[in-house]
Formats: sequence, C-alpha cells, structure tokens
Amino acid sequence: MPLGNLVCLLPLSVPRCLLLMTERMKCQADKHRSERQFNVGDWVYLKLQPYIQSSLAYRSHRKLAFRFFGTFQVEARVGAMAYKLSLPPSSAVHPAFHVSQLKASHGTEPVALALPTDAIEFQVPQQILQRRWTSGDNPVEQVLVKWS
Repeated sequence: MPLGNLVCLLPLSVPRCLLLMTERMKCQADKHRSERQFNVGDWVYLKLQPYIQSSLAYRSHRKLAFRFFGTFQVEARVGAMAYKLSLPPSSAVHPAFHVSQLKASHGTEPVALALPTDAIEFQVPQQILQRRWTSGDNPVEQVLVKWS
C-alpha cells in the first residue's frame, strides 16, 4: 500500500482510536470505584488526612495515626455526594464530608468515642524506681514509675 493511501486513512482512524482509548481508561478508573449511599441515622467511619485534620484524636507519631475515626452518625445529606456528620464539639473539623471519605459501619453498636477514665483517675505515682537517658542525637530522660 503506498504511503499516500495511509495518510488519507489516518484522519478516519484517529477518532476511533481516541474513543477506544477513552473507553479503556474509563474501564480502568472504574475498577476500584464503588457506589456508596448512606441514610440519615446511619453510622459511618470517617477517613481524615493524618497531617492536616488531626483535631479528632491527637497522636504523638502522626505517621502511625489511625486512618479511620469514628463511628459517627449521619445527620443530613448535603448534596449528591456529601454528608453532614455529628462530630464531637471539641473537634475543629467542618462536619460535611465527601462520600469518598466515609466508610459504612457494619457493627450492631457504635464504638465508644472516648476512652473510659475511671481506671486512670485512681492511679497515683508512688515512687520513681529507675532513671535512664536514651542514646541518640536528642537524648530524652525516661523514668520507671511505681503506681498505686
């Protein structure tokens, strides 16, 4: 086939190739997508960005922080893809979240948001048993405490 004939056929095949590529990319993008919908009153887990939205639970090592927090109750649907959650008053995070940041809770009862402080209140340090310094660039003093 002469080169002139291929050049004439090229404009006809470009839109067809673009359509096939678009379909392939859509199929690949849809592999991990899921349709999620929640009703008012459902319990959901909330995914927060660990280095930005950390006011729900403080961790000293943010890299090891939890990915999902909760469970929180859905208060209202704020649009086609967003929901408003009932967050604790101490959190400084806006209560509306995209559906991709939520995960359904399948448990029968919601998980407690705060740890019980009953056992912590009655423990009083009695005596320091041992002291040591950690090695490294920034030494830190560590103590071994005997609790009541």
